[in-house]
Amino acid sequence: MFGERSTFGATPTAGRRVQLVYAPELAEYPANGPFAEAARAAVRQAGHEIVAPAGAGLVVCIVGFHWDPRVAEAFEVARATNRPLVVLLLAEDLIIPVPRRFYVDDEAGERQLGFRDHLRRVSHVVEVSSPGELRDRLYRALVELSSAIPAVDDPERRVRDLDQRLADQERRLGPDHPETQVVRNELAGAYRAAGQLRRAISLYERTLADSMRVLGPDHLDTLRTRSNLAGAYRAVGDVPRARDEYVRVLQNRERILGPDHPDTLRTRNDLAGVLESRGDYEESTALYREVLADRTRILGRDHPDTLRTRNDLAHAYVSLGRLEEAISFYRKVLDDRVRVLRPDHPDTLRTRNNLASVLESTGRLDEATAIFERTLADSIRALGPDHPDTLRTRNDLAGVYRRQGKLKRAIPMYEETLAASMRVLGRNHPSTLISQSDLAGSYQDAGDLTRAIELYTETYEESARVLGRDHPSTLVIEQNLAVSLVLAGRRSEALERLNDVLERAERVLGTHHPDTLAVLATLGTTLVRMDELPRALEVFESGLRRSREARGPQHPHTKTMRHNVDLVREAMVGEES
Repeated sequence: MFGERSTFGATPTAGRRVQLVYAPELAEYPANGPFAEAARAAVRQAGHEIVAPAGAGLVVCIVGFHWDPRVAEAFEVARATNRPLVVLLLAEDLIIPVPRRFYVDDEAGERQLGFRDHLRRVSHVVEVSSPGELRDRLYRALVELSSAIPAVDDPERRVRDLDQRLADQERRLGPDHPETQVVRNELAGAYRAAGQLRRAISLYERTLADSMRVLGPDHLDTLRTRSNLAGAYRAVGDVPRARDEYVRVLQNRERILGPDHPDTLRTRNDLAGVLESRGDYEESTALYREVLADRTRILGRDHPDTLRTRNDLAHAYVSLGRLEEAISFYRKVLDDRVRVLRPDHPDTLRTRNNLASVLESTGRLDEATAIFERTLADSIRALGPDHPDTLRTRNDLAGVYRRQGKLKRAIPMYEETLAASMRVLGRNHPSTLISQSDLAGSYQDAGDLTRAIELYTETYEESARVLGRDHPSTLVIEQNLAVSLVLAGRRSEALERLNDVLERAERVLGTHHPDTLAVLATLGTTLVRMDELPRALEVFESGLRRSREARGPQHPHTKTMRHNVDLVREAMVGEES
């Protein structure tokens, strides 16, 4: 049996009946030979809602990781021969944007955690009159299917379960068996989801070495593991190694799969994200535009992958300081995700959250607050109060309350988010550390500097231990700690920290990276507070020059740096007179 029949609440239009069968476990079989017969046998044994009686002639089309042109060909064959068409969906990650709680590896957020365990097989019948209509119905059916997935898995429990499964696989099949390597890859992804990034990297590296030795460097599983390793490097802040690995994956996928294969396009999108992370905004934006054009041409304007690239391109516009363009882009993506997916789909909620964040950065706090509040309510209803996306939105809403000076609302919300993040994700998870740092900042705004410094210090030490002293998040937390020290009058200690943070940021991130420029701005402000105006002017002028070179003269950060330079010069003239 293929499980319970799903109706998806839609009334099909008149046309040819097509059976959609979701059977990811069959993907383990070879693509040719006995596989085809096994697939046909599985379809005939469905037992309910089958398009034709058992034994009748069927046109069976086997679909892998993306919308395959062969589906259109099979549709035409079925129509010409008047035979039923069965589309067998094999891939666990296919084309459906699955909620983030189910991810097991990076791959641009397409693979899943526990999805296969919850929905082993689904059979669904649609009536369509053209291949294009079939593609649209396929998208919508799978999107609605995703809403049936149960609540979020416990990341720590997932690690324990996969660890036990890996031990069983190694004992039963041996450490080099491909299925064992798949489980090891999933365990590394579970480590990453649980915030255990260094354990994830270590296991990915081991899996990659074994996969290259057993399967070869060009095997698709080897490439997938290398891509996951690149994502883990990026998560831990090792952007140079992330870029190098993505470049290797891209070169191999272009050679093996071709430039238009969805996995190749996904790697190009990931590489654009890494370029953005290291501050190469123009190059990143150009690559996003290329990927968007190709995904639109190959997959269609409404494909979830295409929508994801449009969302990423909007974020790149934010990095470039083109905030109004970003807002316009986010609004269009949001409209399309509401239409194609649904208003409370995780990707839709994520875009709405992104839009609110940009509105906040432009000072439109009332509109941002209203969007954050609505998104939080929808996230709680659709994903649950403890879902990581819900926690992120709650933290963002607390942040806009903080900017509005509503600390009596912001602080309890930060505290609630931190407690939930510790319970759900763990004390050492990067998202937990961000929540903890934000709470410390709200204590600082409330004038409770002792409490702020204590919490910042605790967060910095934990981040340095878990992520490393040179991780971008650790550098930001230590910079925030230095600001609290300045406000508390401990300026010499703050200055020592800021000089150290600046040296590490320049070494790790580069002299023109946004985080490096932010440290320069904080250092200059600290020197002004210490009445060291000549040195403050030198720092601000350096920041202005770098910001102009990296972001252009009209970027908000460049304008702020120019304003700081003018203020310090005026103050120095005033002192002389």
